[in-house]
Amino acid sequence: MNIFLSSFQKDDIKQLPAFLDAVISDAFKQDGIDDKEGEKEEIQKQFNRIKESVKTSGESTFFIVARNKDDNKIIGTIGYEEPNDLIKENLNVNLANVPEITSALVLPVYQGRRIGSLLFQEILKSLKQKNIHKFCLDGGYKKSQGFWTKKLGEPDVILKDHYGKGLPYMIWYRDINKIQV
Repeated sequence: MNIFLSSFQKDDIKQLPAFLDAVISDAFKQDGIDDKEGEKEEIQKQFNRIKESVKTSGESTFFIVARNKDDNKIIGTIGYEEPNDLIKENLNVNLANVPEITSALVLPVYQGRRIGSLLFQEILKSLKQKNIHKFCLDGGYKKSQGFWTKKLGEPDVILKDHYGKGLPYMIWYRDINKIQV
């Protein structure tokens, strides 16, 4: 595959709306979620987080992007930031200096090609370089839950029916040094 990884750049902001729309709309569709307003809110939330990362040069939130070498298009993202409120409320561990790995997103046409795994390896490498050894993450979409369960094992917390009947919210807390990627 002809891809490369880098941090987000200011010029990437132009590509974000179409990228986020494609990924999040597909996730909603696959999970059978018919909530156009919720979908729009999720797209906007992700857009704002990534835009803030670019604006602050990754100080509070850091993102890595996977690009197609042929056309420089964004095909995937992953980042880390302070854990979200749901994680803080439901994970009974000290989360001081423990980031949440977030926004592991890959365009549907590129899913299943190890891009998510490559992004995950890269974010773990970045955390290790900053001497961070533990992380948490969450999964709300069925496909992402399957990916993370395969990578990390069973979640530490499952909030059953959190997003509706049969749609749980899952939280993992892991030591980077114990992860086989």
